Amino acid sequence: MDQYLTYVDLLLFIRLYQHWATADLQLVEFNTRRLQAMRESQELLAKDRQMGNALSRLLLDLGIPRAALLKKTSFATMYALAC
Repeated sequence: MDQYLTYVDLLLFIRLYQHWATADLQLVEFNTRRLQAMRESQELLAKDRQMGNALSRLLLDLGIPRAALLKKTSFATMYALAC
């Protein structure tokens, strides 16, 4: 199971990174929703969103305004933006 999540998260992270680089917010949102839909439980989804929101606030404090563009984000989405 861990390998499945690793591969799925990694593949979607790469896509998210590419979409942030090209400023394609529609595909960022789409892949964020796909990533969140693959979480096994509400607890994992809530943890992912909480970590994503925390990283979003940090990125805003660091002067990256695009971090505020998504209301329901994930950790991988914000990490891809940070990279």
